[in-house]
Amino acid sequence: MSIDLGTAMRETSNAFLAAFATWKTEPIMALRAPECVHDMLPASLNRPSKNNEQFRAYFNGVERAMHDVKMEMHDYFASVEDRRAWFHSTLTATAVDGEAYDNEYMFVLTFDEEGRKVTRVLEMLDSVKTQAIYARLAKAREKGLL
Repeated sequence: MSIDLGTAMRETSNAFLAAFATWKTEPIMALRAPECVHDMLPASLNRPSKNNEQFRAYFNGVERAMHDVKMEMHDYFASVEDRRAWFHSTLTATAVDGEAYDNEYMFVLTFDEEGRKVTRVLEMLDSVKTQAIYARLAKAREKGLL
């Protein structure tokens, strides 16, 4: 018995957030379709779109940056007709420098026809907190922590 598309999309959204909470590249990549594109917004962050190869390289570079990651989904909305889901989430973690880190996200996922793979990720995050952690991570790299 197969499940309906809306259920599949919700399960994949939950798995997507759980994969991000591992802060490991491979669980995140496992949910992405071969043609997946990841866009990180707002545009003021100057982050280009990334295909899977580019996203893997990016995340491999930040994989050691966080531990004790927790992500929580607060709101979820889906359009089965468009095969898209939107959800607001928050992250708390400990950064490689030993200090606490938190951020807030809005993800928009587009799914394949079965709702099991993500074909596009639109990630909106708090740009002030993101710029601050990039600066902290640059210092951590200088100290050899990354």
